[in-house]
Amino acid sequence: MNRTWNEKFWLPDGYTWARLATHQESNYNLQDYVAYSIFVGFALLFARNYFIIPLILQPLGLKLKIRSKPYQPPSNNDELEILYKVNRARPPRKKLEETAERVGLSERRVERWLRRKALSMQMTTLEKFNDCGYQAIFYSFFTLYGLYAIVSKDFFWLPEKGWERYPFFYMTSDLWWYCVIDCGFYVTQTFLLLTQDRRHDFYQMLIHHVTCVFVGVACMTIRAVPLLALGIFLHEFGDIPLCLAKMFSYAGKNTYSDIFGVTFAVLWVCSRIIAYPLWVLFPVYKATAIIGVKLWFGLFVSQFLSTVFFILNILWTFEIVQSLKRKLTTNAHMTDGRSSQEELSDSDKEQTIIDAPKFTENKLHLVRRVPVQQSTVSRGW
Repeated sequence: MNRTWNEKFWLPDGYTWARLATHQESNYNLQDYVAYSIFVGFALLFARNYFIIPLILQPLGLKLKIRSKPYQPPSNNDELEILYKVNRARPPRKKLEETAERVGLSERRVERWLRRKALSMQMTTLEKFNDCGYQAIFYSFFTLYGLYAIVSKDFFWLPEKGWERYPFFYMTSDLWWYCVIDCGFYVTQTFLLLTQDRRHDFYQMLIHHVTCVFVGVACMTIRAVPLLALGIFLHEFGDIPLCLAKMFSYAGKNTYSDIFGVTFAVLWVCSRIIAYPLWVLFPVYKATAIIGVKLWFGLFVSQFLSTVFFILNILWTFEIVQSLKRKLTTNAHMTDGRSSQEELSDSDKEQTIIDAPKFTENKLHLVRRVPVQQSTVSRGW
């Protein structure tokens, strides 16, 4: 441990790993946390792929007649493949014009090719439904377990108490598993992200998942378990209505989708804008005064990460509020402001299908149709 983790970085002055290892109230170590998190991650992956999706979510999605057939990819074109790889479905106008001239196609046909390519690369609607359903089930059970694990702890009601005995914190088994399961979940999500077809928001989600794992390891290392537990609780339970909103949107039940979307927005503001500073941010900045030591680098990293999360929450809140405002003033469906806008909208998909070439007797005929006029349409949650 001394060779891998510098005590001057992770611990306040006067404390060593050896002292923590022999203290009766320091009853856990980082190696076990990492090992069990990996084990739980693959256990969740097994349950997801062999029980939850095939036995529950897949039959439900098919019963709701959610689209399971993938979109057909366009014909192969190396130049357009390069354009898509760099700019996806919406390249800059100048780049579009240059590429169209180079391949000898009209700009409209190049745009159509890019839209069809994007559609073919996306997960099917049923796959998205299954993924959101798995997350909704996990978050629901995890939140119930979180209520059991941390509501009875004194730091839940008065977060400053979590720093009073620092760094000697006695870890109860329920709290231990609460932290391990959360880290294991993001191990699963990271593995899925790396092994499935590349998503449009691949890098954003990869950074998010890896950061969640790193924060868990960092908090366990510096013995800031109450900080970690409270942060997990405030960030995870609010995603339940978000997942349900997306599931109803995929099923075409937009009224229920909007109800859960508004519920998500309210929970988001209450948990991440109001409760998070009170339970996590302010106590971590008061930690040195409570402990009676000067600021050390490990705590500074925790303060910095906690602040970054809060700033991101504020930025995302503006996006969510704008989506809610659009819903209240128009007929548009609410959107999740944290999601990338690279994925094609429903109107884009319809236009792509309308413009798609038709094959008749092995001859290619481009069929012109007048697109159906719609009221305001946007991505669901």
